[in-house]
Amino acid sequence: MWSENIFEAGAGVDFMETIMDFKFELDPALEAIFAANPQFRAALSDLKDIKKYNRYRAYAQNNFKIAEDLFINPGLRLDYYDLLGKGYIAPRLSFSYAIDEITTLRGVWGIYYQSPGYEKLRDQNILLILLTFTKPLDAEKAIHYVIGIERWLTNEWSLRFESYYKDLLI
Repeated sequence: MWSENIFEAGAGVDFMETIMDFKFELDPALEAIFAANPQFRAALSDLKDIKKYNRYRAYAQNNFKIAEDLFINPGLRLDYYDLLGKGYIAPRLSFSYAIDEITTLRGVWGIYYQSPGYEKLRDQNILLILLTFTKPLDAEKAIHYVIGIERWLTNEWSLRFESYYKDLLI
């Protein structure tokens, strides 16, 4: 039965562009004061920040038939975020057990990462500073736990109940 397995692998890339465009609307009297003083003219001019970056990912997993009714699926995902200049390894594991011909019990555990948006690198919950970053950020991390049961009602319809827990790690 160990020879009955299905191997999968894949890769992808996302080409990202974030534009932060700030437009200031000033009171006409204040605008006249700024216009009259050459030192203040650029103080509140519109700001625009453009950042181009990529996200890369690859995964591999194998679905092993352990017994006639039991399958396990270990996997590994690699993510690299240009924006952070960092890579992350995320293991995953799932199982499925066929209780009978139309009912399956499933469980999943995995670590998942998500790149923060460019605006979080710039802002970081403080006054926006467009020239420097205040501290390095990491990808957001969560551990997922899922347990569920599925039963086919007809050839077209199934009923699935899942319980899900996500542990957000900061």
